Amino acid sequence: MAIDLEILDKNIDKQVKTINAAQAAALTIEISGGFVAGLQAGEKKTSFLRSSSEELTVVQKEAIEKLSAEYFGYIAEFNEAAGEQLKDRAREIIKQGGPEQDLKDEIRKYAEDIWGGSETVTIDRTGQTRTVIEVGKDRKLRKVEKEITRAYKTNVDAYADMLARTSTHGAYEEGRAAAYQEEGQSMWRFVGPVDERSRPDHSALVGEHFTYGTPESDMALQLLHEPNCRHRAIVYFGDPDLDTPQEEYEKQKEKAGLYWDEEKGKWAFKESGKPTKKTKQKKAPAKKETEKKKETEKKEKKQEKNAESIIRDHEAKIKARKTEKAYLFDTNGNILLEKGGTKNSVGFTDEEVKLFKGAILTHNHPGASSFSPQDIRTSCANFLKEIRATGTFRTYIMKMKDGSNLYPDLWKDKIRDMYVIHNAEVRRELLKRIDKGELSLPEAELLHWHEVWARVAKNISELDYSFIEEKT
Repeated sequence: MAIDLEILDKNIDKQVKTINAAQAAALTIEISGGFVAGLQAGEKKTSFLRSSSEELTVVQKEAIEKLSAEYFGYIAEFNEAAGEQLKDRAREIIKQGGPEQDLKDEIRKYAEDIWGGSETVTIDRTGQTRTVIEVGKDRKLRKVEKEITRAYKTNVDAYADMLARTSTHGAYEEGRAAAYQEEGQSMWRFVGPVDERSRPDHSALVGEHFTYGTPESDMALQLLHEPNCRHRAIVYFGDPDLDTPQEEYEKQKEKAGLYWDEEKGKWAFKESGKPTKKTKQKKAPAKKETEKKKETEKKEKKQEKNAESIIRDHEAKIKARKTEKAYLFDTNGNILLEKGGTKNSVGFTDEEVKLFKGAILTHNHPGASSFSPQDIRTSCANFLKEIRATGTFRTYIMKMKDGSNLYPDLWKDKIRDMYVIHNAEVRRELLKRIDKGELSLPEAELLHWHEVWARVAKNISELDYSFIEEKT
């Protein structure tokens, strides 16, 4: 009996719809997480571990729905292309002839290869048009229609990775924009890397500021949704004492070789590499200076050991609490501040935050998880020397390897982007393990932030992330 092609096509279409539905659900979870993370990152509050389960407003939920619909379009496009490719290949297999079961097995194997990632899928929209946002020489934005001139080839793993990074980044930026506007901020600034990995037109916008709700702002925010974009939005105050001068951004662009190509009518980077700076050789220190330095280091290590012992004693008292409590210590182990909080956070006043610089802050997490993004962001923003989170299983520690203080640009320029990437990555991995029955939801929640920060620290050489196993 011959294979019925009409039934085969219907079965493939049905399978594509099933895959779409499952992936759409996972995408919504991921986008919601990214949006909430951005919402929290945009807040001025300095409380630790604000719960991500707090009720979202109707507007925020609508924003998540809009983002989900936008990125679901990418999923559907890939899966539909994969389905059509499977149909074409099935016809080729059937045409070759052979026993029916062998043909079915070969078709099934090809389907597994497509959605397993070993087979390339071609998304061919050549001849069609798409709307793109262009950045002019004057850095004004405009929408133009462009014809698609070539097909796009990828596999499911590469496409999923790109989409996860892009959707999480886009959701994060939308969440942060929502937080800024809720707090009364009306303007924002386009910032981020200016290098050969970034799009030249995106780099041209670095330093430019926009007013929320205007067409220019909407288009600039849309650029942050483009595949693998690493740029972001920050508050623009319109105050020279608070805003980085535009000249600084222009120097970055000049150094990177960004220029307007008159012939092609677009922004581009010069092909020549950046000049390398010569480093001056340092003279060897005198013998007395070396001995003095060793003695100082010895004293500092002794103080650190004593301080660590004091901090550990206090962590033992709070690790099993049902509500959060925080201690702020100086480097000698003296308590600068002691404060209790709620189940999800400890709040600090502006005066209390002034004590953070160069200090060590420890607090307990009733859920026993590692740091929240707010923990790390607030630590960097206020120059903490070390941040710790203790619980019934572990005490987690984040600090600089060289012993210096954490600092604001560390979060803005390095940690934040790595966190967004690895948060999405870990979320996907844990969801798969939950689906396979390898982990329960509580176990996944316990692992989540530890895995994120371990990977972030691995990518940022100056960070030292560690933990101490607690006796239970």
